[in-house]
Amino acid sequence: MLPCPVVTLPRAVFLLAPLLAAPVLAACRASGAADSIRVAPGHAICPVCQAEGDLACEDVTIAADTPRSERHGTAYYFCSADCKRAFDRDPERFVSR
Repeated sequence: MLPCPVVTLPRAVFLLAPLLAAPVLAACRASGAADSIRVAPGHAICPVCQAEGDLACEDVTIAADTPRSERHGTAYYFCSADCKRAFDRDPERFVSR
């Protein structure tokens, strides 16, 4: 039986993954495309977690009680009330417009 390829990957791949993803995320944010990203129907990306690189908490399931703010006609959804408060205090930090 062959070993699982994920297990056999060098440890450096896992350590470097955030560094390798950073330029892609930065380009997405700079283009403004990240402002309205919808992952799938009923899902969105928390702009605060995205800006802070918290990939584990970035995907938000949109429900009636999901924390939400609007800015320049765009709805932004958040994974928590704390992220919504951070966004409301300084939206320019998290979106480019």
